[in-house]
Amino acid sequence: MFCPKCHHTNPAHQLLCSCCQQPLRLAKLRVVNHAGKEQYFELHGRDFTIGRQADNDLVLAEESVSRYHARLCFSGGVYFVEDLGSTNGLYINGEKVQSRQLVSLDCLQIGAARIYYVLSETVYFAAAGNRVSPPASNSLTSLSARTPAAQRSDAERLFSHVLHHLLQGALHLAQAQRATLWLPDTAGDLIPRLCANEKVTTMDSNAGAARWSPDLAEQQHLALRVYRSGGTIVREQREANERFCERLTSSSDLFYQQLGIPLRVNTETQHGHEAFVSRAPIGALVLECHPISQRLSPTKLACLQNLLEEAGNLVDRVQFITTALKESEAAAFSQTAETDLAIAVQQQLQPIAIPYLAGYDLGCWHHPAETVSGDYLDVVPLLSGEFLLVLGDVAGKGLAAATLINAMQISLHLLLTYENRLEKILAALNRIVHGVGAPSTFTTLFLGVLNPQRRTLHYVNAGHTPGLFIHSSDATPAIEFLHSNSAALGVLETCSVEVKQLRLPPASVLVLFTDGLTEAVNESGEYYGLTRLTERIVTAVLSARQASAAYVLETLREDLTLYSANFDGKVRHHDDQAALVLMVR
Repeated sequence: MFCPKCHHTNPAHQLLCSCCQQPLRLAKLRVVNHAGKEQYFELHGRDFTIGRQADNDLVLAEESVSRYHARLCFSGGVYFVEDLGSTNGLYINGEKVQSRQLVSLDCLQIGAARIYYVLSETVYFAAAGNRVSPPASNSLTSLSARTPAAQRSDAERLFSHVLHHLLQGALHLAQAQRATLWLPDTAGDLIPRLCANEKVTTMDSNAGAARWSPDLAEQQHLALRVYRSGGTIVREQREANERFCERLTSSSDLFYQQLGIPLRVNTETQHGHEAFVSRAPIGALVLECHPISQRLSPTKLACLQNLLEEAGNLVDRVQFITTALKESEAAAFSQTAETDLAIAVQQQLQPIAIPYLAGYDLGCWHHPAETVSGDYLDVVPLLSGEFLLVLGDVAGKGLAAATLINAMQISLHLLLTYENRLEKILAALNRIVHGVGAPSTFTTLFLGVLNPQRRTLHYVNAGHTPGLFIHSSDATPAIEFLHSNSAALGVLETCSVEVKQLRLPPASVLVLFTDGLTEAVNESGEYYGLTRLTERIVTAVLSARQASAAYVLETLREDLTLYSANFDGKVRHHDDQAALVLMVR
């Protein structure tokens, strides 16, 4: 294993570079119980215990398993496993052992469970600068294994960060000093959900009345009028020179000291055989500046209007997800119920719209391993005429992954209405993932801004699998890997990254993918691998003179299916698979 930091060559099963201690690969456990159900754990250089007792990292509730059966120990950059004096012993690949170093694809037999030790195919933290520490947590259970109450708490923290981005964007675009987001509570009363640059006195539910500051009481009156009318109220001076308008217009300058704007959401009503879509208010945003009025140019107004158009539907998604999580916490939370809720949460994601790009061919492919995917694939058009290419992989599966992907997509769409610097966007998303604070919560992410006219791609890679760039000036293709230049999101409290630029000459090809492709395994437990993936893509590009993105993706999909098929012909995908192909004509 080659170290990208010091260029030292390490043994194949080394997780840390023996020379500079740079993290190289991620170790995982794939646990298969007696019923064939699978569970995944990610190891981050800490000890990991297995047994029947509830305080083990992996609990196997079987009589044949001892209370503390075995322990995985991390030492010298590799993992060892040792028997803790169990009654029925520890078996590795069918052989009874007391202690042994683990190598990739070792199979541990403990009770009726089979536990596979696997190492990632690609470099995990390939940031060329500094060593990255793993998440600061002793618990290695996945986020989706947390209790409903903990998941709801995590979701509320996530979406508080999301709403914070909404207020920060409004403050920035409106050049305001204070902003308050007003949303109805369960009783239908409008209350301040989140404020920026203002101290809020919250509702006293026992007294049944609000104890507001004078400013908030005045804001509530304005917010109620905006919410009920569905129109915008502009005050050039407080309580004077007030005017009402249906919506913000960007035809001329706007002067204001107080600005009340409704948040609207698309609603569909059925009249006979026809469906009508209207914009219904779901809350209000109040912006203030003192002591003098603020002037907003038509350009700022247009950006603010775009932010608010996005905000209504996104806030509605936040409310749907948090409400669903609260209901699930109150109800009996079975595995089936969690799966159904995870599906409902993931359905809130905005679908990918593949744009037509003159001179380019863009294609996407996404195949979830289970009902709910942990991969995030998106193509977002920007106001500048550029396009943001997004591909991420959230640690974990199920409800937690669906909630985190929703929070990331909502935040990203809000951020893009007022921020176009990739390093700032990545830092904001990192704060969201890190703010969850749950064990083993991190996300790898590739962000790339495509400028179709200039034929350039500015990108950052936060711990994600390397992108593949194929170009040539003659008949021999040149292959370049777009390696990670930052830690995965959520690992560190802050992240710093250098934005890189890539020129896209004619006949070049960009391929982004998740590790579900390179780490697909065959019947013998061998990885599909980055080398085979690269060879198949190059062959597909060169085999057809007018090869399309769809052709490359279909070729790749068919080869992965053949590779992953068992001897009985059935295909088992152990991880989500997603890919994006951009071909330059």
